[in-house]
Amino acid sequence: MECPPTSYQTPTIYYKTEHTAKAVSESRKELLSWWKQIERTEPFTKLVADRIDSEPYACILRLKSQNINEGEKILNILQKAGILCKNVPETIQGNVVEWILDNRHRIYQIEGHSYQIKRLISSSGCYGDVFLAKDQANGTKVAIKILRIESDKEHKQFEKIQKLGGHPNIVHYLGSATLFGKTWIAMEYIEGEIRNKYSPWTKELEEQYRSAISFLCKAQIYERENEGENVMITLIDGVPTVKLIDFGTLARA
Repeated sequence: MECPPTSYQTPTIYYKTEHTAKAVSESRKELLSWWKQIERTEPFTKLVADRIDSEPYACILRLKSQNINEGEKILNILQKAGILCKNVPETIQGNVVEWILDNRHRIYQIEGHSYQIKRLISSSGCYGDVFLAKDQANGTKVAIKILRIESDKEHKQFEKIQKLGGHPNIVHYLGSATLFGKTWIAMEYIEGEIRNKYSPWTKELEEQYRSAISFLCKAQIYERENEGENVMITLIDGVPTVKLIDFGTLARA
């Protein structure tokens, strides 16, 4: 089901329990306007909103008793309305992935480009889920990473790399956006093999890898992870080439 018309400012939604969530807006007026416009629309009819006296710009959304008895979960209700919560526990993160894959007809805007999700590439990383997407303008394959950790500033580090001119052995950054309360990063799609499965690891590949790491160090960025799964080997004009695809970056102190 598509979202109701957004003539209001949607608040930030935080997951609390399987039956409750917290909506936080910039003002009480915005919060009330949002709730009045959506409370009688599906699937919001299954929810009620409770005021928080100590937080006038926030409210608790909770499932009605009848819907709890029917086995409903608030995350599923919000996802049906096109809302992905923040603070979703790792144990139920798969529900978010499932919702995106069930709505692959949707088109997402990231810095002026329109992308359509095609399939899940990887959900094994600590910091995000990676999807294969298609650029609607030219049909190009693109990788989109949806960050799981709110404090992760990977997109900021990508922007920093881009401003420095990029590096041939680091995946090319295409843009980022906040969608449904999550940070989405669009980047070039790399076809190849991860370092752990590629043989032989030649002197030329090692030099490319060290060059990329040196670039990150000079940019005051360094690897949070140094596992081989973050390095891919792809063929460019028939030549094996290193690409750092997920360096889980942190700025140096």
